[in-house]
Amino acid sequence: MPVKSKDGKSYVRFNFTQPGAQKLAALTQRFSGKNLVMTVGGNLVATPRIGRPITNGVLFVPMASEQQALNVAAVIGGAGAPVAR
Repeated sequence: MPVKSKDGKSYVRFNFTQPGAQKLAALTQRFSGKNLVMTVGGNLVATPRIGRPITNGVLFVPMASEQQALNVAAVIGGAGAPVAR
């Protein structure tokens, strides 16, 4: 789901199931300080740095713009095509 912070930055929020949250916690603990590479349809969309282990099953991925957040969320959510504005 696309979200916007109080300071205006855009993110895509991922809520993981319990098994997914456990995998996310293990991955972010093992690779703390490294970059997470996110691609959608073979296109690079984000490379956030893993700052600390994520143990609550919620991952916020920063996006370059609100439009990019909307597009990524639409594709991942099953809408298929990017949102046109």
